[in-house]
Amino acid sequence: MTNVMFIVAVIIEIGLPIALAVWLTRRYKFGWGIVGVGVLTFIASQIIHIPLLAGLGSGLNALRISFPSGTLGAVFSGLYLGLLAGLCEEPMRYFGFKLLKKRAEPIEAGVLAGAGHGGIESIFVGISVLANMLIAYLLTNTSVQIPGLTPEMMASITGAPWYAPLLGAFERIFAIILHITLSLIVWRSVTQKKAGFLMLAILYHMFVDAVAVFMTNMGVNMILIEAALLVLTVINIWLLLQMKKHWKKPEVNEPAL
Repeated sequence: MTNVMFIVAVIIEIGLPIALAVWLTRRYKFGWGIVGVGVLTFIASQIIHIPLLAGLGSGLNALRISFPSGTLGAVFSGLYLGLLAGLCEEPMRYFGFKLLKKRAEPIEAGVLAGAGHGGIESIFVGISVLANMLIAYLLTNTSVQIPGLTPEMMASITGAPWYAPLLGAFERIFAIILHITLSLIVWRSVTQKKAGFLMLAILYHMFVDAVAVFMTNMGVNMILIEAALLVLTVINIWLLLQMKKHWKKPEVNEPAL
């Protein structure tokens, strides 16, 4: 059963974003360039985010600064990690739309860029899950020794519940919807020349990430965590439907880019 769940998860995490991008480009008659910009904004944000996270962590350790224990520490940790993610990803979306210039003016461009941003993240996760599936197979069916694989890493791969890969796949779906929502918020910031929408995207990104980190740090069951993310996804779908009311309607009278 576990192997089947791994396979299903990989198909969802890699196949779904590709299928979504193909469908959106055909539906809205846009080229792949806008999806590609969304992909590049995610990669560029991680080039900044990952070293920044490591550097700040090393700095805090050197200064012997740590989060408090218990609930308060979980809250601070969630807000800290969420804010870093928002500060790295949302301004990068903004610059991506600036790079697109007039091609970013239709609201559909925001959807495609969001699908590219969230889609490439999902694909990277899918590749990681595929690697874990192969490692789990080797550990349970062969005597192959994998260099650098600690006992803790082995336990996390082979000891996870059978449904864990599928929950991770659902989380990627939730994340793609979130990224499209955030992309449209930043799109409004660019087309309407209102920095407040960019700040809103950063804060909303921080909030969603903080919820997941807080619940994880508090040892909440993964099913309950995904249930909370499902509730947030319903909210995101509602936000998308509200923004869809502006579909095909000009947001500004003059070119904003």
